[in-house]
Amino acid sequence: MCNRLCLSTGLAEIKHHFNVVEAPPLLVPHWNIAPGSPLPVVRIDIHSQRRRLDFARWGLIPSWAINPTVVRTTVSAGSLRLETLWRRCIIPVDNFYEWRLSDGKPFAITLASGQLMPLAGIWHCWTARSGEQILCVAILTMDASPQLRPVCREMPIILHSDDWSLWLGSEVSGNRSLSAVVADCSEPSLKLWPIHRRIRSRKNDGPFLLEEIDNSLGAA
Repeated sequence: MCNRLCLSTGLAEIKHHFNVVEAPPLLVPHWNIAPGSPLPVVRIDIHSQRRRLDFARWGLIPSWAINPTVVRTTVSAGSLRLETLWRRCIIPVDNFYEWRLSDGKPFAITLASGQLMPLAGIWHCWTARSGEQILCVAILTMDASPQLRPVCREMPIILHSDDWSLWLGSEVSGNRSLSAVVADCSEPSLKLWPIHRRIRSRKNDGPFLLEEIDNSLGAA
């Protein structure tokens, strides 16, 4: 289960990479993004139909929730009818973290190419009884690839660049379904390495969290 993220890439590079036309003026780098923190999300502007970057709270709040403490940080794509999801987004990250099932040892995971990781997400605007609105988001997950199965059961869905427009809803699907998009994401080329357990504390934040402590997947 993915519950920590890293995004240290600058705003200008993110805007260029995803062809974003509107974005917040400031994006602070973080190496230990925990649930409840703001995440940048790429969405389609309903008026201009172009891509924009917004901040959303990590943790989807159900519409029926009385308070914003009831959240889902991840949602399994297998439990959804993907074709009916119209509030879709892309969550740009540099890497995510997983804790190995056998011993709880943390690992950092990124694309082997070193490029930004475009995670599939769904968003929702929750309205409190007071009228306050919170834009919130969850990461969609799928069964872990063979490469990651020694570490975790599920992994975030990492979208191919050719499918971004279709996923965001700015492109007519034609004969290609969203289910096919997700199915094609099952074997991304990833790099993973073991890191120190200090990633567990959300108070720790900095590039030191990515330091490799050994080079053996089998090490405890």
